[in-house]
Amino acid sequence: MPQLSPPTPMAVAVVRRIESVCYAVSRPLPCADPRLVTRDLRSGTCPPHPSLDSTPNSPRMKKILIVVPVFNEAASIEENLRQILAAATHARGDIAFHLLVIDDGSVDGTAEALTRYCQNETRAAVLRFTRNFGKESAITAGLHATPADTDAVILIDSDLQHPPGLIPKMIELWESGFNVVEAIKQHRGKESAYSRLLASGFYKLFALLARLNIRGQSDFKLLDRAVVDQLNQLPEQQRFFRGLVQWMGHATARIPFSVADRANGSSRWNLLMLVKYALHNISSFSAIPLQLVTWAGLVSLLVGCVFGGIALIQKLQGQAIDGFTTVILLMVFFSGTLMLSLGIIGHYLSRIYDEIKRRPSYILQSPTETRTSQPVQRNPLTALSEHPAASLPLHSESENSPR
Repeated sequence: MPQLSPPTPMAVAVVRRIESVCYAVSRPLPCADPRLVTRDLRSGTCPPHPSLDSTPNSPRMKKILIVVPVFNEAASIEENLRQILAAATHARGDIAFHLLVIDDGSVDGTAEALTRYCQNETRAAVLRFTRNFGKESAITAGLHATPADTDAVILIDSDLQHPPGLIPKMIELWESGFNVVEAIKQHRGKESAYSRLLASGFYKLFALLARLNIRGQSDFKLLDRAVVDQLNQLPEQQRFFRGLVQWMGHATARIPFSVADRANGSSRWNLLMLVKYALHNISSFSAIPLQLVTWAGLVSLLVGCVFGGIALIQKLQGQAIDGFTTVILLMVFFSGTLMLSLGIIGHYLSRIYDEIKRRPSYILQSPTETRTSQPVQRNPLTALSEHPAASLPLHSESENSPR
């Protein structure tokens, strides 16, 4: 076997140099993230840790869109929008707020007032319907038009009956982990006993039939981006916003508030509109009325069998069958029950008919179309007015939801 010669001083120096380099590579530097440590063997340099960079990348500012449905609020809309945006921005300067106003076919000069407001407020945009499609459609349009980089959406009424001062608290609860933050009416403001009774009856009936408790709820809500996306994916056309949010079952925080008095105007709701609104929302979430038709038919059959048996016994016993008044009352009763049953079935059929027509929930004016031939104010959010959501098949109504 050949004898190995001892290493020369040069070879020993090279080996030691390599060992020192390998040790430096494997040793985490105190100034750097171990996952980012790389040492260039040629230059012996290490890229600086991000935290020590002279120009660090600051975290992205959160963005919140405030959606405000509007209908015939020309007298106060500009000042109300200023108060809404000021309440949000003054309390949370670390969040970028934008305002999206949905003009639900106003005919009283609201469009012109919104144009003036947008000329002075670059954070605001307006979507205008060709006619009045209803508040549910306005809410739907606002959710569909939400920009992709928005972190959350706040929905609030334009008449300030929903206090804008609650917005900072809603944001705090959202940042603590709640996907939905909703304002609950603790006091309904100036309402007649008749209106309070109707509202209480509707909430109880809805809870009984739909198995959802929406008592005291309003459309004043903060929705996380994930909730907005899920709402936009729901295929149904006939929507009830408050019920849908409750039905989704997300982690929800609730803030009580007292409904403020309207500064201008009054409620446009009457008894017929309230009844129609209740029927629409109940039939959207419950099939129990259809099941009641079956039970009504069963009860009618049992009553008919009882009276038929009594008549047969009287006949067999040779007794005269009388009770002409009773027969007439029974006919009226059963006829009324039958017509009511047909009405319930017809209502559900009409809902199905509306669904299969697949008509859009709303139609937006073109960017240059207004009732006064004035151009729509352009701003950073004007692209929303060409949003494809305008062609989506969703619910269409001719009146607003009650506050």
